[in-house]
Amino acid sequence: MIGPKVIYAVKYVMPYGLVQQILRAQAVRRRRISAHNAAHASVAAQQIPYSYSAAMEFHRARGLPQGYLVGGSMPESTLAYCSKILDGLIPDDRPLVGLHVGNFLGVSLSHFVNYVRQRNKNSVVVSVDPNLKHQG
Repeated sequence: MIGPKVIYAVKYVMPYGLVQQILRAQAVRRRRISAHNAAHASVAAQQIPYSYSAAMEFHRARGLPQGYLVGGSMPESTLAYCSKILDGLIPDDRPLVGLHVGNFLGVSLSHFVNYVRQRNKNSVVVSVDPNLKHQG
């Protein structure tokens, strides 16, 4: 996205129509992002309780082979262990911002989002997926 200072600088060297086209495209993009965020907020507001088995069933119902589910997701016992360790390390008196790297199916992401939101409802987790092929 082009910032306002750049627009201000280039509008003196670029044709007026091109600058207006860029500004319209940015406005359309902002409206799409706003609509996307509103849709996600309404889903998040439903407060559907997290369940490891429900997360796995979600993928199973969409036809993912059992091997992908098991091989591509952290086991529930490992997620519980991680949460137990984090209990002693992170505060629960303020919102947290977490970083989750590697989001193949989203099972562990869902677990950790649920975990930090239970500690403080204003906590968030940002997920970065390197988009690597599963198992090479």
